[in-house]
Amino acid sequence: MITLKELSYVSDWARKTPYPGIKYAENVADKLFQAVDNFDKNYKEKEYDIILSDGSQFTFEIACKNLCHMLGIDYKNLSGDYFKYFRENVLGTDNNFSGSYGFLKLLLEHIEDALKYDYEHGGVFNY
Repeated sequence: MITLKELSYVSDWARKTPYPGIKYAENVADKLFQAVDNFDKNYKEKEYDIILSDGSQFTFEIACKNLCHMLGIDYKNLSGDYFKYFRENVLGTDNNFSGSYGFLKLLLEHIEDALKYDYEHGGVFNY
């Protein structure tokens, strides 16, 4: 069961969330890899026609730019001034990514370093 204290972290800044331990963090990283791989294989640049029981129809697409948000990665925070050191020293660049999806892919390329940084400084992942 999730506690009220844990639930309060959902709307908090990632840097205020207590680090849950390296094993948990590695598990989260594995799930992140799986989710992005699943998106790339099954949902990226695909549209789905949805027909509701009342006969209304609409087209649905999961845009790449929405993936960070859906996976709980706070792109706006991580691409801001506060995390410039992280981007330069952990990801190896400050602005060499195109949007949130490019940032997510870069983060996955450097996941071990990102986990280490998160363990030492906090704030990267909002568990």
